[in-house]
This record gives sequence, C-alpha cells and structure tokens, in this order.
Amino acid sequence: MTHMRSIRRSTAWLLFLFGVAPVLLLAGVVAVWFARDAISQARISLQTTAVAADQALDAYLDAHRDALMLLARSPAVRASPTEATLRPRLDSLRERHPGFVTAFYAGDDGAVVSASPAVNAAGVAGYWHGINVGDRAYFRATLARRAPYVSGIFKGRGYGQDQLIAIGVPVFDPQDRLRGVLAGGLNLGLLGDDIRQLTRRNGMGLVIVDGAGKVVYASPEFKLRQGQAAARWPLLAATLAQAPGRVVDVDPTLEGVRLAMQLPTHPEPGWRLVAIGQPDLVTEGLLASAGLLLLLVGLVLLALAVVVPFGVGRLSRPVHALADELSHFDPGRESDTPAAAVPELPLELRPILDSYLGMVTRLRELYAQRSQLLAEREHEVERRTRELRRAVDALRDASLTDALTGLANYRAYRERLDTLWAEARIAESAIGALTIDIDHFKGYNDRYGHPAGDACLRAVASCLRATLGDAPQLLARNGGEEFIALFMPAERRHILDLAEQLRQAVRALAIEHANSPAGVVTLSVGVSVLVARGQLYADALVRAADLALYRAKREGRDRVMELSPVVLQRSADAPPA
Repeated sequence: MTHMRSIRRSTAWLLFLFGVAPVLLLAGVVAVWFARDAISQARISLQTTAVAADQALDAYLDAHRDALMLLARSPAVRASPTEATLRPRLDSLRERHPGFVTAFYAGDDGAVVSASPAVNAAGVAGYWHGINVGDRAYFRATLARRAPYVSGIFKGRGYGQDQLIAIGVPVFDPQDRLRGVLAGGLNLGLLGDDIRQLTRRNGMGLVIVDGAGKVVYASPEFKLRQGQAAARWPLLAATLAQAPGRVVDVDPTLEGVRLAMQLPTHPEPGWRLVAIGQPDLVTEGLLASAGLLLLLVGLVLLALAVVVPFGVGRLSRPVHALADELSHFDPGRESDTPAAAVPELPLELRPILDSYLGMVTRLRELYAQRSQLLAEREHEVERRTRELRRAVDALRDASLTDALTGLANYRAYRERLDTLWAEARIAESAIGALTIDIDHFKGYNDRYGHPAGDACLRAVASCLRATLGDAPQLLARNGGEEFIALFMPAERRHILDLAEQLRQAVRALAIEHANSPAGVVTLSVGVSVLVARGQLYADALVRAADLALYRAKREGRDRVMELSPVVLQRSADAPPA
C-alpha cells in the first residue's frame, strides 16, 4: 500500500513537472501579454483623446479671441466707441459666434459703455449702466499687457450669476492710444458639448483646470462643479501632480487600473487639461487573461484527476517517454505533435495526451484570435485617427476663414505674409501688395443698414475673387471694409493693371450708393511692389501700400495710387511695430 502511494506521488509529480508547469508558464506569459496589450491600448486611447480635446479647446478659444480682435480693430470702433457704434456690432458679434454669452466694451476707467444682449438673464434692460469692471482681473490684465487675455473661471455679476470665462482685447484709438477693453464672456456649455463628443464612445473623462486651480469644465460623470477647487478631488489632485504628458495609474487602490494624464494647454500659463480613464478600460483585457489562465489550470487538474487513479501500474516508462517528448514540444509548429513520439502509450494515459492536444488546438486558436483582434484594433485606431485629423483640419480652416465673405481672415493674412516674405527674401524676389478699401462704406451702412452692408461686402469679395483669379498668393479681408491681396513674384506694371481692373470691376457692379459722389459703390486701391532684401521688413510693404491707399482717398477716392520709390524706401527702413 505504501509502495502504491509512492508511485501515485511520483506519477503526480512527473505529470506536474512535464505537463502542468509548462502550461502554467505559457498561460502566465499569455495572460501578461493580454494585460499589457489592454493597458497599451488604453494609453493610446487616452493620449489621442487628450490631444484632440486640447486642439478643440485651442480652436474654440482662438476663434472667439480672433472675432473680438477683428471688432476691436475696426475703424468705427477705434474712432468712436459709443453706444450707437458698439451696440449693433456687439449684437452681430454674438450672432456670428453663439459661444459668447455676453459681450461688452468698457473704457479705461472700467465703466461699461455698451453691452449685448440688451436684456440680462433676469429680464432687466440696460443692466450694464453703472457697472464698473475695473476690479476684474481680466480687465486689469488686458490693460496692463495691451494684448488679448483669457481669464480663469469666475462668477458673473452683470448679465447673470453663471460661471464664465472672459476674453479681453485692448481697443486703441486711431493714434494707437489705449481707450478701453472689448470683452466677451464664453458659454462653457457649448465648449462642453464639443468635448463630450470626443469622449462619448471611449469611456474617457476630461477636466480643464485654470491657473488658479479651479475647475473650468468636467465630464458629467465626475460630478464636479464649475469653479470648484481641483484639489478637493484626490484623484484629480494626484493627476495634476504628475509630469505633463505622462500616462500613470493614479488610483492603484481600485480593482483594476485607472489611467490618467495631464497636458498644459494654450489659453494662458497654468491652464491644464486632464484626461482620466474609467477602470473598465483595461479590466476587460485583464479578465480575459485571468479567464484563460483559469481554464487551462482547470483542464490540467481534470486530467490529473482522471489519469492518476487508472495509470499507476503502467506509468513509469511511458510517462518518462511522454515527459521527454513534451519537454521539447514547440506549440508554434503545426507539425509538432507528441502523439507520434509515444506509440506505446497506454490507453489509460490517452486522456492526458488528448487534453494536451486539445489545449494546443485552443492555444493556436487563441493565437489566431489575438492576431485578428490586433488587426481590428489597429484598423479602428487608424480610422479614429483619420477622423480626428479631419476634424482638426476643419477647425483650423474655420479659424483662418472670414465667416462673412469666405475669404481668408486677418489671422490667415498675417501668417501668409510672414511666410511669403521669408520665401521672397531667400529668392530676393519682388513681392507686391494691394490694399483695398470700399469708399464711403460707413455712409453705406448708415443709409441702407448693416444687412445690406454685409451683402455689399460679400458682393465685392466675390468680384475681387473672380477678377484676380489665381494671380494672388492670398486674398483676405483684414478688417471691416478693408481687403488685401499679396503677389509673389510681382511685376509692377502687371500689379497696377490688376488694381485698375479691380476698381473698374467693382464700379461695374453698379451697387447703388446714394451717399457716394459716384452714386455707386467704388474702391480705392493702394499699390506697393518691393524686392525683399537687405534690412527690409514685411510690414514695410504693407505700410507702403496703406500709405498709397490713404493718398488715393485724399485725392478723391475711386482710384489706384502707387507709393513713390523714395517714400517706400523711407517706410521700409523703419523697424516693424
């Protein structure tokens, strides 16, 4: 009886050594691989979502800042920022950019001159009278910097009591003296809607924190209030303490893994965007690997329970032979099977061999399934990446296009001017500029109304585009009724001919203008052609064209003027503003 127990123990030990141990090792390797793959996919998804949300936030704030800057630089606002001048423009600004909850202008003493909408959230008309924003941080920062400023989150007190983000831009008079601040309060709900579209399908959550550590936006599942201190949520505080761009497990006490990362974002120093994954992002992969391990262990234990009682009498030689063959078995080779190597295996040991062969088949199926799953995941990642790139490209195109005329906007014009100047300077090529202004346009708006003025701008823009065709490198609306066209290379006589064609083409539109001496809408055009070399700057080209335009207006409008070479050289020698 003792001898039989010894054989049973020996047989069980041999089966464990040559059967169970290799299977457990292989299963452990597969389980670790599945776990790492699940975490890797979660990291990629988290990083992609965070970058896309950061780009969406940048585009949202840039578009609204550029709209305020365009209005602040309009000649009418610079010349006379009064209630009569500002009200229709503020209303039009909010109509074109619904993200503004409110928009207003305040003088340099902080007193609000005009605001839109006309009635606040409580139904009170003229609510801005008597309001002074001189104590607001964004107002003081905009005056001090003399440049646009994006605030942190704060509680409104004029239009309503909601949490807001303000964008302030300085307003200068025609002599470039600081007059006040044009500001707008942003609707955080619209920004939240855009960001939620990015996180809706992948189980991610996003939080935006301003420089003061207050929550600007948080995904609904986090139940964080706008304006709440970020440090009150330990998980968020732990993420903010990590290095930017690093994906970490910020809550290892949870069952599973919870990945998070933070990125510094565009609006002001100190703003941060935090992406936090849900625990189930990687739990599925971990559960699958654990299930596989349990299945394999169960199969092996079942084989032990069946084989040992019935095979004790004939185990020694066949088991050694089988163990020797299994120790050299490679599951990666289809032709490598242990059955042929042990022809004398007793019938009682066949269940072990059959179970092992079934396991090999299952492992090969799992390998095939894993390869197919990886291919599908790679395809899905590529598809989502293409969609995100298309969305980012669309946002960038929108930020560089004037919404009214469809031409390039001021931002696109500034970027293209610097690029063309650099190219022309390398080639020492001539670069030309046409500055174009609709004559008596303020009088047109005053007589026919702003909707008619917008229609006039669109008609003139279409005429400019049709007349110039592909000749200019850029045709842009750079503010109000002003347009600019850039050419490279530029031949002086050809540029002058194009300018005259533009003037005649717009006059031929015969758009009625009773407040103009000509009776129809006309153009004044300034022309400048300059070879980019030496100590010249791009702004010298534009200033020369502007000076020619002003001369055309002084001499009666509806004409083309070119700056003389002497004045052009004097203008070019001055450093850029």
